[in-house]
Amino acid sequence: MSARGVAEALREAEQRGLVGDVDSAVILYDLDVLERQVRRVRTSFPDDAWHAVAIKSNPLICVLRAMADMNVFAEAASAEEMAVARAAGFGKRIVWDSPAKTFAEIRAALADPPDLINVDSFAELDRYPSGDVRLGLRINPERRPDTISALATGVAGSKFGVPISQRERIHDAYAAESRLTAIHVHSGSNSRSLEPMVDAVDAVVGLADEINARPATKQRVDTVDIGGGLPYTEDPNDTLSVERYAARLAERVPRLFDGTYRIVTEFGRFHHLGAGSTASRVEYVTTSPERTHAVIHVGADAFVREVYDPAHWQVTFADDADDAESADDGRGFDVVGPLCFEGDVVARSVGRSIPEPGEWLVAERTGANTFALWSRHCSRAFPAVLLYRSSDVASTLRVGKPRESPDDVIAFWS
Repeated sequence: MSARGVAEALREAEQRGLVGDVDSAVILYDLDVLERQVRRVRTSFPDDAWHAVAIKSNPLICVLRAMADMNVFAEAASAEEMAVARAAGFGKRIVWDSPAKTFAEIRAALADPPDLINVDSFAELDRYPSGDVRLGLRINPERRPDTISALATGVAGSKFGVPISQRERIHDAYAAESRLTAIHVHSGSNSRSLEPMVDAVDAVVGLADEINARPATKQRVDTVDIGGGLPYTEDPNDTLSVERYAARLAERVPRLFDGTYRIVTEFGRFHHLGAGSTASRVEYVTTSPERTHAVIHVGADAFVREVYDPAHWQVTFADDADDAESADDGRGFDVVGPLCFEGDVVARSVGRSIPEPGEWLVAERTGANTFALWSRHCSRAFPAVLLYRSSDVASTLRVGKPRESPDDVIAFWS
């Protein structure tokens, strides 16, 4: 994300009337950053890999259409997300994951199946009596990834997947169901180190090798879905970069890269986080002997994780001071949201000059898992979305999604 590009996009939007007085907040999305991240994933894995973007991280159809045009896949975590993917132009290029697929949803999916459905449990597998469809089985590797507990999906006792310790039942399932030709693992999201992710993939590839070695399933498994889980990085040399991850997988699990298996990835945060920014006008600056507050028009509605779990998630603003002392000595200000509860605090002790009412505050790196978790508390309108390319803001800037009107909010609740 280019801070200069964001500022230029805001100025251009105001000059062209794309942002007006009613637009108290706006989401900005840089398609150049998105293309760069997609390109990095593609060049890190074999050419025949399927790269699916996790819709849950950013379900904006205007952004998903751009990704569909890049010929990537979509990863849908619900039947509704699958409908969003179809509307965005992905066609059958969809990987459908969900631990709670209903009979009705499965029947509808089998009428026009996506390219891959990952089954989450043995009980779900019984719901596919017929249909020409490629199925995968999600395996819980029962290994602890290096992430927070709320995002650790591959630990013993997780609600996701079939425990890898149930090996014989897994072998029997593949022997009995000829449509099971894929295997899926996702050990957790926003990992803080690569090795636990690599370890989980290694375990599941080993399981696939075992399945394929049995006479009843001779070379049945031809696809390994390694899930997502990478945080956002910009530098290929970063210790958590997709380039480093793919290189470590090739070193530790060479079978994954020798042509035996097609690789499927499901990155979300990695693709989107740095492409998005959220700008809000400062409505009021209020002071008391204890605190100074800048009141803005996005809060826990857009920053659910950041407001409710600030120990693990933070919002940073453009032009924040790098000097930690200045941010912590009480001379900074708090950024607070518009919702009617005291906990709606977006950021504390922001270490930069106190803004004036009417000034834009720009929250950086908000392209994933922020507005995608939008809350309807206080019935605030979803902001307008502006798409642009930082390489040429003036000729590419456009409205990707208009701001919700009061009638849109009424329609939602009606």
